[in-house]
Amino acid sequence: MAEASVEPVYKHVVLRGKPGIGKTTLIMNVYKMLVNEGIPCQGFVTEEVRQNGVRSGFDIVTLDGLKGPLARVSEETVGHSYKREYKVGKYSVDVTSLEQIALPSLHVQNLRAYPIFIIDEIGKMESFSQSFLHVVQQLFQLEGVTILATVPIIQGRPHRFVDELTQRKDTKLFYVSRDNRESLVQEVCETLYMARNMAMETVTFAS
Repeated sequence: MAEASVEPVYKHVVLRGKPGIGKTTLIMNVYKMLVNEGIPCQGFVTEEVRQNGVRSGFDIVTLDGLKGPLARVSEETVGHSYKREYKVGKYSVDVTSLEQIALPSLHVQNLRAYPIFIIDEIGKMESFSQSFLHVVQQLFQLEGVTILATVPIIQGRPHRFVDELTQRKDTKLFYVSRDNRESLVQEVCETLYMARNMAMETVTFAS
């Protein structure tokens, strides 16, 4: 009699999908369920900025309410702290704002609370900051930490850092589409519950 296969317990969850597919909406729905369960969360999400119905950029918004610019359409950045070399398509990226707003939200404040870190997202814009990439890499390697992150589907050249994260054996990768973005909420939550429980057991045994 063949033994039933056992689903592995993952440490982290990464959501991958095209821009505008609904990754941030999915993350916020998951975040609300986690909070309702009394699970502490910290981190940030990325929100679109629109003017007259047209997308003009992106803001970083931390889960505790801080907000700052991540990127703006290039012609709107005159006189602001954007460097010409930090560009993705038509957008200029404010690396200083990214580091000032996002990085403190990823600081481990109380590991014994077993927080879930939300990182929305890890992509080309965020990759201009080596400090950001270092913090993210350290978090993925830290025992007792559970991460819910988003990454884009990147056209053209491979993104080494993103590819390494999605290929980690301790990370569950979900592909987000318009068809599954609502139904994934419960499955992502259940994966995170198991990941956090494992993190709690790991730290307890190690102490």
